[in-house]
Amino acid sequence: MTRDKVKKRIEYLVNEVRRHQDLYYKKAQPEISDREYDALFDELLKLERRYPDLALPDSPTKRVGSDLDNEFPEVRHPFPMLSLDKVYTIDELESWIEKSRNDTGYDISFTVEEKIDGSTIVLHYENGILVRAVTRGDGFVGNDITENVRTIKDIPLRLSEPVTSIFRGEIYIDRKDFEKLNSQFDSIYANPRNFAAGSLRRKKSSEVAKIPLKSYVYEGFYGDVSIKEHLKVLHKLTELGFRVFDDVGYFSSTIKKEYDNIFKKHTGWVRGTYRDIDNFIIRMKEVRDKLPYDIDGLVVKINEYPIRDKLGYTAHHPRWAMAFKFEAPQAVSEILDIDVQVGRTGRITPVARIKPVWIAGTTVSNVTLHNQDYINSLDVAIGDVVAVSRHGDVIPAVDEVIEKNDKGNKTFKLPDTCPVCGTPLIQDGAHLFCPNRNCPARIYGRISFFVGKGQMDIENLGPE
Repeated sequence: MTRDKVKKRIEYLVNEVRRHQDLYYKKAQPEISDREYDALFDELLKLERRYPDLALPDSPTKRVGSDLDNEFPEVRHPFPMLSLDKVYTIDELESWIEKSRNDTGYDISFTVEEKIDGSTIVLHYENGILVRAVTRGDGFVGNDITENVRTIKDIPLRLSEPVTSIFRGEIYIDRKDFEKLNSQFDSIYANPRNFAAGSLRRKKSSEVAKIPLKSYVYEGFYGDVSIKEHLKVLHKLTELGFRVFDDVGYFSSTIKKEYDNIFKKHTGWVRGTYRDIDNFIIRMKEVRDKLPYDIDGLVVKINEYPIRDKLGYTAHHPRWAMAFKFEAPQAVSEILDIDVQVGRTGRITPVARIKPVWIAGTTVSNVTLHNQDYINSLDVAIGDVVAVSRHGDVIPAVDEVIEKNDKGNKTFKLPDTCPVCGTPLIQDGAHLFCPNRNCPARIYGRISFFVGKGQMDIENLGPE
């Protein structure tokens, strides 16, 4: 086969494999068997390996991943990726909506979308090709995880139009997949959100490719000035090939016919007047547990982009959007410092020292961060404002980062050597261990364990 024929064959196979992936993953309407699909994919993979210079940048084989280690270099966002302000009651939300209407002086409308409990991703496309995927990080600088994101099957490697744009979305994992896979990793992740974030930071993209991560995209920042409403942008995102939430609410003072065609194409979207927002929120609360993935609230946004521009931003959040959280965190505090403890088995545990808070009948000033994977999944740094919970007798833990620190502190990294005896640490599963049995901290831990309750129970002798 000549190089020209090889090139044409590769182009044909790329288009065919991409088409069948779309039929299978997005439309659930496969036209060929798994064996026939695998034959097309394997042929494409063999040709690309034999003629690497002819491989296309958006080839579906990119989703297989690589065994090479990723470095995750830092990337500065072209504009701040801010957090959202939050309310916890419908009365608070209605007050914000009323204030927004009064502040603008215009007849504005609102969209309501699910607030999925996942990991934020910023996608960069040039001429329709995915060229970069970056974590949110501290809102100003994130990490480049492009190779890992390319393995996620519902994120387009090529858009339906050759646009050069930036898109923001969320990467997540369904609850049933989380429960199945987390057990294989010694249940080191507290929830699906942390699992998704930890998966995205795996060194080898070939490992990420084996994890059924999914995505939703909810913002597009591109130069089509003719689109001035968020609802139209959401519809445009679906035309470009992104997944958008099935449940979207649109509310205004009166029902506008200009959106009739959009609602015909998105049968799960609903619209109504301002007074219908309450019922939409109540319905979403009721169906929350029936969704295959976790949502921790809803996001209400002003629909009109010119009004958004007028309202602008604070240093922390846009004034044109509000997160409605279903449940208030048990406590919010600031991380003052992070210590590294060594247990009797040598296991290394990072412990955050926080401003004392009252949780479930006790004052909490120390909370566990479990291990480096857990720290990475939450992107925890000293100075961050965090949500803290305490369930039953379980040691208090950090649930999420609510606000990144403004001191420039980066994600905390555990040391390479034991903080007590200086011995190089070893990795075993998700945890680091000090292998030195004569480490003073390990000896102290063994003695404390020996004399404690449940063992020798020696009175007047213990850690204190």
